[in-house]
Amino acid sequence: MQLQRALEEAQDLLAFFTAPSAVSSRIYARTASFCSERSGHFDNYDQGLSFFLPNMTWLQPPGWVHTMITQTWADIVLVANYSALPPGVSFAAQLTADRATFVVRAVNMGAAVQPLVVELAGGAFSLEVNANSAVTALTGPDLQGDNPPSAPLTISPAAILSADVSENSVMLELPPYSFVVATFPAHH
Repeated sequence: MQLQRALEEAQDLLAFFTAPSAVSSRIYARTASFCSERSGHFDNYDQGLSFFLPNMTWLQPPGWVHTMITQTWADIVLVANYSALPPGVSFAAQLTADRATFVVRAVNMGAAVQPLVVELAGGAFSLEVNANSAVTALTGPDLQGDNPPSAPLTISPAAILSADVSENSVMLELPPYSFVVATFPAHH
């Protein structure tokens, strides 16, 4: 259930990032479950974000979600429109504090590839694809998948090249059962 837990945590974090300020204080209580490592604590998952053996330490899929977000931290939530958001797909559009990088984070809980078109409202900046752009996906063929000690990177982030960018929109192809993070330089 590790991949399923990873996608559920990603959805929770996206809801946390995009919550209106009037309700965001209530969401802080939910964050207590993000790192619980035994059943009976909030979400009933019996495995942690990372595993430890005497000779190794490795991340499970939920740990990779937190790593992907940390590596692409963006403080400013943007207003964005979307075209026909399919069931099981959620996203957040954000901008780094220095306003130099646009970040789209998206979850696809479904078993099929889902297109996601995010259009930025207001036209305050434009996007481009260059060497500083990246699209990374955490995905696996089975929601029950995890990272055993014999293959600790079975479900780990991988670069994908499936983004189309125009001046103010991004089109991503979300793989089945995936958490996708895309970053693009933003110009004002």
